[in-house]
Amino acid sequence: RRRIGFLRFGGEQNDRGLVLQLLHEFGHDVSVPEPQQLPLQGIYHPELPEVLGSSKAYLRWNRKRLGVDASTPVIGLWFYQGFWLTGDLAPIDALISAIEVRGAVPLPVFHLRFPEPDIGNHGALGAAEEFFFDDGQPLIDLLLSPLGFSLDMVGGQSTKLYPRLGIPVLQLVTTDQTFEQWSRSDQGLSMTDVAISVAQPEFDGSIDTTLCATREVP
Repeated sequence: RRRIGFLRFGGEQNDRGLVLQLLHEFGHDVSVPEPQQLPLQGIYHPELPEVLGSSKAYLRWNRKRLGVDASTPVIGLWFYQGFWLTGDLAPIDALISAIEVRGAVPLPVFHLRFPEPDIGNHGALGAAEEFFFDDGQPLIDLLLSPLGFSLDMVGGQSTKLYPRLGIPVLQLVTTDQTFEQWSRSDQGLSMTDVAISVAQPEFDGSIDTTLCATREVP
C-alpha cells in the first residue's frame, strides 16, 4: 500500500520514499517516510514561495507586485500538474514573463485532467471553476492552453466550460521533438504532434497558434 502511495502521488519526495521503501523490503535498515500527497491543483508563479489556493489572494499579490489595478487584463494559463510536480516549468515561466512584460497579469493554474474523487481531485473542469471564476463570473480575459488532446472527450468538459468563460482560448502547440529536430524538419510538427496539440483541441473550439515549446534532453 505504501508503494502504491509513493507512485500515485509522485514528485521528488515520494520518489525518494519509494526507493527507501524498496531498500527496506530488501532488508536494509533505513527509515521510510509516509507517502506525501502534494497539491493536485493550484496557482503557480516562479516568484511565489509556495502554491496558492486562492485566485483573489494571488491577484492582490501580483497586481501589487506589478503596480497595476483591477482594470488590467488577466490572462489565464493552465497546464498539467505533472509539469509542476517534476519542475518541468521552463515554458511556463517564459510564458508568465512574456505576459507580464506585455502589461497583463498572468493567472497560471496547474491541475490534473481526469477527476479522481477519492483523492480530492476534481479534474480540469473543477480547477477552472475554482480558479477562473469568482461568484460565477470569469476572472480571465483570455485563456492560454498548452494541454494536449480534447477536453470534450473527457465528459464534455470544454462544452461545459468554454461557453461560460466566453473568451478566446488559444492553443499553444508543443512537440516531443527537440528544437534542432523541429527547425531542421521540412514538415515541422510530426503527425503525432498535430493530432495531440492541433487537431484534437480544435474539436473543443480552441484557436491554433504556433509552437511554444520543444522537448530538450538534458
